Amino acid sequence: MSKGKGEAVMGGMRWLAIGKLVSMAISFVTTAVLARLLTPYDFGVMAVVLLVIALSNAIFEGAFGMGVTIKKDIDEGYIATTFWLSVILSAILVGVLWVISPWLEGFFHMPHLAAIIRFTSTSLIFNAASNVSYSLMRRSGQFRTIAIYQVGCSLIGYGPVSIGLALMGYGVWALAVGQVAVAVLTSVAALVLAKMPYHRFIQRQHIGHVFATSGFLTVSQILNWAALTGSNSVVGRMLGATQLGLYSRGWKLLDLVTTVSAQPMSEVLFPAFARMQDDPERARKALERALAVAVPFFATIAALTIAQSQFIVWVSLGPKWADTAVIMSILFLALVPRCCYKVSESVTVAFQRSGSAALRQGLYAAAMIGFSALAAPHGPVWVAVGASAAVTIFYLSSLGYAMRLVGLSFLRVIEVHIRAAILAGIIFLIDRVVTAGILPLSFFVANIVGGAIGLGVAIALFLYLPGNLLGEALIDLRAQAIAKTAGIRNKLLRRFGRQGAD
Repeated sequence: MSKGKGEAVMGGMRWLAIGKLVSMAISFVTTAVLARLLTPYDFGVMAVVLLVIALSNAIFEGAFGMGVTIKKDIDEGYIATTFWLSVILSAILVGVLWVISPWLEGFFHMPHLAAIIRFTSTSLIFNAASNVSYSLMRRSGQFRTIAIYQVGCSLIGYGPVSIGLALMGYGVWALAVGQVAVAVLTSVAALVLAKMPYHRFIQRQHIGHVFATSGFLTVSQILNWAALTGSNSVVGRMLGATQLGLYSRGWKLLDLVTTVSAQPMSEVLFPAFARMQDDPERARKALERALAVAVPFFATIAALTIAQSQFIVWVSLGPKWADTAVIMSILFLALVPRCCYKVSESVTVAFQRSGSAALRQGLYAAAMIGFSALAAPHGPVWVAVGASAAVTIFYLSSLGYAMRLVGLSFLRVIEVHIRAAILAGIIFLIDRVVTAGILPLSFFVANIVGGAIGLGVAIALFLYLPGNLLGEALIDLRAQAIAKTAGIRNKLLRRFGRQGAD
């Protein structure tokens, strides 16, 4: 990856990460409020609704959104055809959900589920439109604009709408209306910003190209949906809405981290790797560098989160959700596989090996559902164990395929993971020792101090470890961060210096 393109990738990833980070903060605060206003049962019912909505979104992201990104040459006719096919098929899917929603209500044994699915399914049409629009914007590198507007839409939809309705006593409907509100706002913003040629309609000569480009991508996305929602589906079916509420909140906390970090990383890396389809050597270097940064980063987050799991659940959800802490800890043990498979899959799909990706996604889905079903009779904690095992197996298979595709050395990858495990272990132990020492005085103070010291240790290791322990990629990243910080400091000094002189 050349320096200019590498900086562009990092810049895009930075903006998307900032946007996702702010959105995560909004979601975290909103969830903390809603968890105290609603019950685990309410969240369990909504979790089932979101399983259905996530499947539909996966279809349109794969069939249309990713197709716009990966295709080398597109024109207005192709874009318009993709857009209108997406909208029309989403409307058909909404109709299908209206018909089958009573059966879903019976399958999960949850009263009023059909009505909530029917209402929330209207968001699919808006999501289908925004998927194509935002994919077109990502293709042209408009990551800053995407980040700003997605944050604004989340702030309005999940804040005043959901919390206001919850305060008025609408229960699970507060979550459903908030979901639809975000979809509508996001879609309107995307259509305006992307300047879609929606005044044109479907052109027959492009229909075949749309489905030819995206066929395996769609299958892969659907199977990925089955994998990521498999354990939630099993818990909802076998253990009921209340247990699903407890389990799904642990998964949601994991998903928040994935959304704010791994998802923007994937959104930026995917088009970057797509431009390297004819240059495997450059892709090998890019993959090695991406793993060298991502693996220790997510390992550090996992260590801090597991160490503070009880405190995080207490702050974000409240005392009545205490059982979620153990579930969350187990799920975060697999944070590196859960996030870093997005790096390896970005390579595979970008190199147009979608058939292979779909096959692995199918095995991943089977493992997730199978392991979860075997564990469910023992409770949601063991379901978390099964889910973590499934995602780890999938990551290893995905990473191995990507490494063979670009010729990356097995030993280099092992070295990256061992180094990250050592760093994470040091951070976890220091956090726990400090917290345990202060705990007799105050649970709140002990966890605040322990977490702060753990984070401080992580930053100190990043800033002061020698190159042979930190790795070349992180050394380069450290130099960039120091230079960026120095530049900001000098700019502030010059500005305040001039103001002082005036």
